[in-house]
Amino acid sequence: GFHPWLTSRFKDARGKKIANDQHITKPAKARLAYLRFQIHLNNLLIIKNKGTKITTPGFWNQIDKDLAHRSCGTEAYQFAFSNLVLLKDAKVWDGKKGTSNVTAEEAALPTEDEIQAEMQRLNGIQP
Repeated sequence: GFHPWLTSRFKDARGKKIANDQHITKPAKARLAYLRFQIHLNNLLIIKNKGTKITTPGFWNQIDKDLAHRSCGTEAYQFAFSNLVLLKDAKVWDGKKGTSNVTAEEAALPTEDEIQAEMQRLNGIQP
């Protein structure tokens, strides 16, 4: 959850509560979903690398590197990526599974092919 000094309203809030909250904008929900996936993937990597000589980078390093790449995309690319993250967030964090039941494959961010397909889908429904 968030630090209580930021807002106690969302302390330990589950994904479904955040997704259904009308006070949180869709872009903010996409950012929160993205962070949730990245932190979960980093935790899975820490578990995988435990007991080995492999050092797992901190999740902020992974996020910075990933966002540096994604921020070069067009506005349409970023919108498609965010839309896919929100859709996946609703599917993966449905309130039925805990983090220990979500695999790296389930939590993987959208691939370039998926983003391109989403951009084409979105272009098809726009006037």
